[in-house]
Amino acid sequence: MKNKNDKKSIVKQIFYDPDKSRWKHFILAVSLFSAMGVIVLGIFIVNLLRYNELPSLPLTENISRYTDGSQVHPKGKMSDPDSLMNINGSMQSQTLNAAPGIAPGTSGGPRQKKNTGQNAEPEVIAFHVGWDPNSLVSLKKHAGKLDEVITEWFYLVDGSGEIALFESVKNTDMLSYLNENHPDLRIVPLVSNFNPDTMKWNDQALEKMISEPGPRSNAIQSLMNEVKKNKFSGIHIDFENISPDASDNLVLFIRELSDAFHLSGLEVSQSIPVADPAFNTAQLGQYLDFVVLLAYDQHVPDVTKPGPIASQDWYEKELHKKFSQLPSHKYIVAVGNYGYDWIENDTKGSTVTFSKTMTIAEQSNAAISMDQDELNPGFAYTDGDNIKHRVWYLDAVTAFNQIAFAADYQPRGYALWRLGSEDPSIWNVLENRNALNSSTAGQLSTIPGGAGIIYTGKGEVLKVTNKPKEGTRIFEYDLETGYITNETIIEYPSSLEVTRWGAGDPEKIVFTFDDGPHPKYTPMILDILGEHGIKATFFLIGSNAARYPDLVERIVAEGHEIGHHTFTHPALLTISDRQLRLEMNALQLFLEGTINRNTVLFRASYGENTASNSSSGYLPLTTIGDLGYYTVGMDIDPKDWQPGITAGEITDRVTAGAAGRKGNIILFHDGGGDRSATIEALPGIISGLENSGRQITPLASLIGVSRDKIMPPVAQNRPAISHLINFVFRVMGSFSKVLFIVFGTCVAIGILRSMLMAVLAVVRYKRHRPKNSTLSGSTGLKVSVIIPAYNEEKVICKTVDSLLKSTLDDFDIIVVDDGSTDNTFKRLRESFAVNPKIRSFSIPNGGKSSALNFGIKKSDADIIITLDADTLFLPDTIEKLTAPLQNPEIGAVAGNAKVGNRVNYLTCCQAVEYITSQNLERRGYDLMNSIPVVPGAVGAWRRSVIVEAGGFSEQTLAEDADLTFSVIRAGYKVVYEEGAKGFTEAPDTIKDFVKQRVRWMYGMLQTSWKHRSIFLRRQNGGLGTFTLPSIWVFQVIFPLIAPIIEMTIMFSVGSAIWQTFYHPSGEFSIISQLQSVIIFYTLFLAIDFLLSSISFFLEKDENKRMIVWSIFQRFFYRYILSFVAIKTILLIIKGSMVGWNKFERKATVEVEVTE
Repeated sequence: MKNKNDKKSIVKQIFYDPDKSRWKHFILAVSLFSAMGVIVLGIFIVNLLRYNELPSLPLTENISRYTDGSQVHPKGKMSDPDSLMNINGSMQSQTLNAAPGIAPGTSGGPRQKKNTGQNAEPEVIAFHVGWDPNSLVSLKKHAGKLDEVITEWFYLVDGSGEIALFESVKNTDMLSYLNENHPDLRIVPLVSNFNPDTMKWNDQALEKMISEPGPRSNAIQSLMNEVKKNKFSGIHIDFENISPDASDNLVLFIRELSDAFHLSGLEVSQSIPVADPAFNTAQLGQYLDFVVLLAYDQHVPDVTKPGPIASQDWYEKELHKKFSQLPSHKYIVAVGNYGYDWIENDTKGSTVTFSKTMTIAEQSNAAISMDQDELNPGFAYTDGDNIKHRVWYLDAVTAFNQIAFAADYQPRGYALWRLGSEDPSIWNVLENRNALNSSTAGQLSTIPGGAGIIYTGKGEVLKVTNKPKEGTRIFEYDLETGYITNETIIEYPSSLEVTRWGAGDPEKIVFTFDDGPHPKYTPMILDILGEHGIKATFFLIGSNAARYPDLVERIVAEGHEIGHHTFTHPALLTISDRQLRLEMNALQLFLEGTINRNTVLFRASYGENTASNSSSGYLPLTTIGDLGYYTVGMDIDPKDWQPGITAGEITDRVTAGAAGRKGNIILFHDGGGDRSATIEALPGIISGLENSGRQITPLASLIGVSRDKIMPPVAQNRPAISHLINFVFRVMGSFSKVLFIVFGTCVAIGILRSMLMAVLAVVRYKRHRPKNSTLSGSTGLKVSVIIPAYNEEKVICKTVDSLLKSTLDDFDIIVVDDGSTDNTFKRLRESFAVNPKIRSFSIPNGGKSSALNFGIKKSDADIIITLDADTLFLPDTIEKLTAPLQNPEIGAVAGNAKVGNRVNYLTCCQAVEYITSQNLERRGYDLMNSIPVVPGAVGAWRRSVIVEAGGFSEQTLAEDADLTFSVIRAGYKVVYEEGAKGFTEAPDTIKDFVKQRVRWMYGMLQTSWKHRSIFLRRQNGGLGTFTLPSIWVFQVIFPLIAPIIEMTIMFSVGSAIWQTFYHPSGEFSIISQLQSVIIFYTLFLAIDFLLSSISFFLEKDENKRMIVWSIFQRFFYRYILSFVAIKTILLIIKGSMVGWNKFERKATVEVEVTE
């Protein structure tokens, strides 16, 4: 039904603002606030995106021993062999003897172009070691090119034949990876007599074991059991430093081992140094499936002075000898790819990988050359202590020459010692092993950057100091011999190099705490540290720090150090470089604004990358290093994050790690879960460490710098920016706190109010329990039923028919057609013109209030009953509505409105809302005489009271609510009669539903505003003290903030799921992170369902199965109500003229009304 848009009605309507001044002020305020927000946000984003360069730490311990040179040797030209070039006064560089030309021939005759027409493709085998993570990196990259991998696995413990696993292979990641990705690759474990405790070859234990039947049998059986358990393809023997006197016993052992393994279809092979006379290759080869000839180590540190590792002449002579002892198919020729770094003219030296060799050469500006006679490359350099070094190494070029020579013998295949130390170009050689010609040689010009990592120094404070890059070389290829006879490195390749610090003083130990700050656990940890006078390092998650800035300030104020642990704790390998930079800058901005300091310390989420196996795994830390951070790892990890861990377990793990001098840095957690076990363990751990003589020290002390170097103060020219950033972060941090408080408050208030209304409803039900007696049939008071109608042709006749079936005889019906544009009035006249009970009038459209007031004027009845034109009454509804009005203190009666068209989700939700909210609340309001509205669909009024109140007001859209307030304020009671049921047609589309609810809410707020003078006053029962506050809180404020709260909850749930997914081993759990939210929300839903059940219990004739819709109401339907609230508030601010917004009736009420 429309509102009449004349000047008079416009002026009278509450909230109407014809000049739109309220809206203009609102827009101005929003614009100013938005502009300020954009400016502040813009400044924040600019600072978030900028790179604030951090100062480098003045670290002197464990720095690289090579100084970059200022010159690079000329391309393609060798340096004078006798010259020494001074580099910056601290380092010199010198080439080995080298000159262009062709190397001399071998003892086996002139070198000929090799035969490459083998009948079978030679196998490719590679050695893998567990102690170098780069070995696994290379294996994963090249496994598809291998026929077999031999992995260091077992060692001989003693002469009894006891076999043990190397510590480095107890983690079986390598096996699981190969079994999953390369199931056809043969995996063969290696057993050696190398003692990992003494770091020496245990020749005595070996010779004892192979000399006695019992130990031999023990060793063989142990190896058999382990091989079968792991489904290996066989066993590989690498016994070294054996005495020639033990040669026969070794043959006996190999025979017994091979007999046992061959019965199970398992392979047996052995590594034999090509020039070691202690091995009887001819006899051993009779029992072995094949022999791996170790064709290198011509010169070895601690045994010889500097010299080529496998000169071509030596290599060819030794290979020629071996191939005369066994058929060629019994041999796998192993080529080396590594180097030795000797002290000049001394036996002292160390092993270096190809990547490390290139790093040394580049940083010392050494000119690498290939010795003309030996065909092995090398160089000389002088280190920072002015000590001269000689480096010899093997690379892809030497492998090319060695395999080119061996191809004439047509061996079973070739092996690489070892994965992880090789020149990456060697894979071109191995892939083209049957076609080593000038084309293959040309592929060696580019040297790929190493996929592995070079570590310099010791300790768990580290930084990426060199990045992978390709190198290039030029060389001379001799078409006659098929050898590469010269090579020069033009541009050095490099691997990722990581420099480490912090292992200088084994007595110092550092406490670090991750994932905080936490409002409960961090203060407790700080108290414990304070009691013992200990300073620690706290690696903060930015989002936590922003929520608890006071804790961050306390950490710094008490002298502790702060490190960076990202802002949202992502898995670094799963995010982009840009996101990583944003993560880093965000927390730095927070620290800058909160404590006026930065930090150069960083620890990766989940401890990633500090012991990564590949340069790709270190890529995030490369970015971290570029930003100026030093990554802090952990030596001792008691895994206090594990669910269910006890304080005793944490203490034992820390004690064991510290006693074994496993490192200097201990990892604890002060956030991310339940840390009560950590709190309990800390005092004992501190006492134990101090009693053992360990010094618990700050990280700055461990690496020899001041706290200000680790946490540099902010530049003096940025105070204003810092304060602004601090404000932004505090607002961000407070937002979640405020939302949580609001959420908890809303839930608590909602629960208390709902419980109160339920209790009042039950009390009223017991007081007014329906009696099984019939009604008197007459109240002695005259009754008129007034129906205002506008375009109701589809439903009006059905509504009137339902009234005519009433059990009350003495009443009349007045239908007021409010200027309908359809056939409403015509249908009335055609159907009921001759019925004396019914009078119908047609008036110009003036709105529902106008139509009702007109009907009241046409009536002389004592009681006025109103209903909408789409509402159907049961036969006893009129009688039950009028019965309470026999009491002269009662001014109006609210009936029981029900949804009669439960045809879809929307109407079913409305039906449940009518039962569980509106009608339940009317029962409670009844006891307080504070019913806010006698529904226009089913209500009865004392006519004299209506007249006294001035009739139905046109100032509000909720004319029935307005009149209800006026009746109560006039001193009358308004009661609820649940037996007086009226079935109305509810909107079945969202559009119509929003129209109706906007009108309801708008009108209700108009009424509340009109009667605001009674707010919190007791004179009118609970109307001012309970009903009015409830309208604003539960019909306006709650629907407005509900979407924000629920979106925050969904965000929290999503964040918790994400954190749980990316935290390994259950470090985070959804339950622990959302415990408070889950408790509150579950409690709210449980009570909400309980109250809904009570509501349905009070509705005796209601379909109890409808109760399930109270659960579905929580989804979508509540969001529509929130949208309604927002739209209504905007309409009020705009001061718009709001019309009736009537929706089209569809005559879908399905209640059968019978006499």
